[in-house]
Amino acid sequence: MGIDNKAPVIATCKFMHFSRDFCVGLGDLQSPNQVDWEDVICQGFRRNNYRWQMNLPSGRHTFVWERTHSVGVEDVPLSSISYRNFKLVDESTGQVLAVFTNDYLSTKKAGDFQVYADYGRGFNLISLVTVLALYEKGSRRHRRIAAAGGGAGG
Repeated sequence: MGIDNKAPVIATCKFMHFSRDFCVGLGDLQSPNQVDWEDVICQGFRRNNYRWQMNLPSGRHTFVWERTHSVGVEDVPLSSISYRNFKLVDESTGQVLAVFTNDYLSTKKAGDFQVYADYGRGFNLISLVTVLALYEKGSRRHRRIAAAGGGAGG
């Protein structure tokens, strides 16, 4: 959503039931044939890596959001206890292209996002949408665990 509810939709995310994977779409769902969808696939049992691809002028590239406790947004404190700090790496080179640092103490701010690569608006947008989706999946998982009593056998 933009500055008001009349702004056009430019991106969307679809969570799949009973799956750690999800899809992101760039474009307005009012014109479904013009939405570019990409699958975001969870790799690993611990939900540490999420892999996705997109077309760039140089060809199709693969990117991975990885949980991190060592790389963060410049000048933003990095919490070693947060499970919502992520770095985006190019799968073929290992280069860090973007980071998301969770503001775990704030109730009004999810965190800070910084892009290091110059791959254009589409890349920036899909990077932001994918990491926000990861943040939302973490929030939903946390609420589910809390509603179930945290599994403490109480």
